[in-house]
Amino acid sequence: MRLHRFLNARLLLALGLAAGLIAAVACGGASDEPAPAAPASSGDSGAAAPTAMPEATEAMMMAESSGGHVNLLVTNIGNGKFDPFLTEGEDLKFQRIFQVAMVGGGGGSELTPAVAKDWSVSDDGLTWTFTVNDGTITAHDGSVITRDDVFFNLDSRMGEEAASLLAATYYEPRDVAFAERVDQVLKGPADDQVQVVFNTVRLDFAFNWSENAQGADAMIVPEAAMRARAGATGFEGYEDDPIGIGSMMVNMDETIHEQRYSFEKFDDFFWTTANGYAEDRSVTFDTLTMELVPEPAARLAALRSGDAQLIEANINMIGDINGIDGAGIAWQKESSYNWVVYVDCWDESLWCFPVEARQAAEYAINKETIANGLYTPESVNMDSWSHVTPNSLGWGENLRPRPYDVAKAKELLMSIGYGGADGSDGTDANGEQISFKVYTWEAGDLPLLPDLAQLYKDFWSELGWDVEVVVGDAAATRQQWNNREFPGDVLVRTNEARFDGTSITQGGYLNPAIAWRAVDNYENEPWASTTTPIVEQGLSDLNPDTRAASYNEMYDYLQEQTYWGDGFNTNVPWGLGSDVASYEPWSLVPYVTAIWTLKLK
Repeated sequence: MRLHRFLNARLLLALGLAAGLIAAVACGGASDEPAPAAPASSGDSGAAAPTAMPEATEAMMMAESSGGHVNLLVTNIGNGKFDPFLTEGEDLKFQRIFQVAMVGGGGGSELTPAVAKDWSVSDDGLTWTFTVNDGTITAHDGSVITRDDVFFNLDSRMGEEAASLLAATYYEPRDVAFAERVDQVLKGPADDQVQVVFNTVRLDFAFNWSENAQGADAMIVPEAAMRARAGATGFEGYEDDPIGIGSMMVNMDETIHEQRYSFEKFDDFFWTTANGYAEDRSVTFDTLTMELVPEPAARLAALRSGDAQLIEANINMIGDINGIDGAGIAWQKESSYNWVVYVDCWDESLWCFPVEARQAAEYAINKETIANGLYTPESVNMDSWSHVTPNSLGWGENLRPRPYDVAKAKELLMSIGYGGADGSDGTDANGEQISFKVYTWEAGDLPLLPDLAQLYKDFWSELGWDVEVVVGDAAATRQQWNNREFPGDVLVRTNEARFDGTSITQGGYLNPAIAWRAVDNYENEPWASTTTPIVEQGLSDLNPDTRAASYNEMYDYLQEQTYWGDGFNTNVPWGLGSDVASYEPWSLVPYVTAIWTLKLK
């Protein structure tokens, strides 16, 4: 498949630069690497501070007003479900408007009290205990959240009730794969406490059940509301009448699933200084509507006309936003990353089974062309390996991307009998043509993803490989990947950035129940004596003074294994309407965040 869809002159120039830079570097030329963005060293304690966001100016603060309506336009959502445990990552865009996670957040590594006022982990790293703000949190239906509600949320997502919901087909197996690592969900030991007992060390659990997490699993819903909405297999009725505990309530009269979500301010929201919290996270506007508007031109038109106050933007829209009188931009730093997945390369029959083949693929990619031609240094940062970005736990200089070196790529291929006499004829060790597809989709947080895939194809053609780019629907492509339909192919997608990568690392390398895993079964060879002990050792470090260094060492090894490619992280711009005084999205957290910081003039 050939792509005839390049969007502007800058992209055409990028493709020209790609060819020129390939020739220049092959002849010995090199371009300077970009400077790293305030990295945490591999020996840091792991409490890397998130990128600081600018505070609202005094003039902006003086211009703020209360009341009014906010129209928020986004490019896409996940599956549009209200039940937090049935959602996909992009559903956080509306979930965060009316829900609150068990543990609060502030972006990056910052955790704060929320539904849980305190939490701790046992010395062996297996048992987490959460103390609940029992009896002080009012839900949208007037009920009061207690320890029992929190137990219900945990048990129905990873305990005995989760198993029952799976048996009833309300959940799919992939929904409860995490439960494989949980032995028990318990009430106690005190009347306001719950416990989760794991069968493996999980030091990231509080983080993954916080507002900094990459999914909606951690959102706390009232048990009685869910029970009252029970259906044939689970809680189907919740989709038509959702109840949350957040700063806004869902207005179902104005909501159309997967198109428009309408919300009204909840006056009894618990997160206020009067209730002992460090800040008031109540919204200052009365109503909010979130609408799906995939077309960038339509979102820009709404911002220009005043019909939208906040829009999900991308780097191609910055000039247009700056051209709107009174409009502005708020940057969300390290919001997502480009995830390059060499799919199912654990199979010995596939071209990508030898690690040298995967490494060669990475050396053949000119990252400088991507950063400075297809994108801009302001919008992307190449100093990443997979999900490990400069402000995340375990990042270090050793995780910067491999340099562009076609000669090195060919040398690696020849070392395993690939590529013929000079490593460039595109064949494997049996003399067969190496052919595979690159699957991708149009992503809201990172434009030009299909064009990026096309650049990968162009770079890999220098090795003689036969590559086809397939641009599909995001949800359908993800489902095909989870169904293991892409063996030996490459997936190029965006994924949510995170401070703590424990969950994705354990899922990828230590859990055979995870559909998107990087290795087949960690208990089998060749991984049992190589990858598995290194990952287990890294994830089991309980010492906060050495944990970041242990993660760095683990990631250094996994980068060399190259089941996941180097990629890069992205900064996402939000377009602010002329009637918006300020908005301060969190860094290192994806999608809509900190909506209470949005102030109208």
